[in-house]
Amino acid sequence: MEMTLNFTLEIVLNLLNHFASHKLTSFLGYFYQSTRTVVPNIKILHKSANFLVVNKPHDLVINSDDPKRDSLYKCLAHNYPQLASKKYKFGFRVLHRLDYATSGLMVIPLTDPAMSSASKAFQKRQTQKFYIAILRGHVSENHIKIHFPIGDTSDPQWQSIKMVTASDPLCTHPRESETHLVVVSRGILGGYPATEVLVKLVTGRRHQIRVHCHQIGHTLAGDYTYSNRHDQFTSRMFLHAHRIIIPNRVEPLDITSPYNLFELDELDEETVLNRYQPVEVIYNINDKSTFDLFTCPLVKWFLIF
Repeated sequence: MEMTLNFTLEIVLNLLNHFASHKLTSFLGYFYQSTRTVVPNIKILHKSANFLVVNKPHDLVINSDDPKRDSLYKCLAHNYPQLASKKYKFGFRVLHRLDYATSGLMVIPLTDPAMSSASKAFQKRQTQKFYIAILRGHVSENHIKIHFPIGDTSDPQWQSIKMVTASDPLCTHPRESETHLVVVSRGILGGYPATEVLVKLVTGRRHQIRVHCHQIGHTLAGDYTYSNRHDQFTSRMFLHAHRIIIPNRVEPLDITSPYNLFELDELDEETVLNRYQPVEVIYNINDKSTFDLFTCPLVKWFLIF
């Protein structure tokens, strides 16, 4: 009983403290982003003559035209100048992208043949991309396939900021989009119900995971944009590119990030608001057989159109 009261008190105190200091910490974070020169600790997960695979930190753009703004490519060019090329505007080829707020695997081709071969795999939808995410609320179904076309919005308030599904009357140019979701565990994040999920993208639309999860009523924890600017109580958006498979003739890749959402930021270990606690564990995220669920014919999927 005493432990429960202490834990509850810890949550309340952290909530009050975070709320009181949120505007200040947001400002300081922005100031730090705009004044630091090099982003530290870009972890190299794989390096060969053909590909460089890194673990992108959250809240970092891939590249930027603003010379004062930090970017992943700017940091890599600084720390590994021998790999950068003046042939490219930002020093490296761009095979795929991750959102500013998303952490995880980025694959960077180092040669033209590697770029060409990997690009064909993306174009033919032969690649497999898996993400770990924490969603608000408890997702009731364990296996879900989401089929909502995604397009731009004509709402001037959100143009170029967010995407919407075809059911939105302001949606323009919707395109076929498909996301598969497996519940790994259900638990608590900052005193509120949350669900840890493993996500596989079938298509690769902008903000696809964020849009689809929001549409089914389970917005990503820390997603300021798709929570309509309400979710401000976490240090980051809980979306991490965990595994990528790229079949290609130059060098087939199957890379898994050894980091999870709770080890990427030391703040998350110390702050109750950012500590996800599993209560009901369904699958082991570190077991490769969990990934086989996406192709297992015995799995019954809950379909959402």
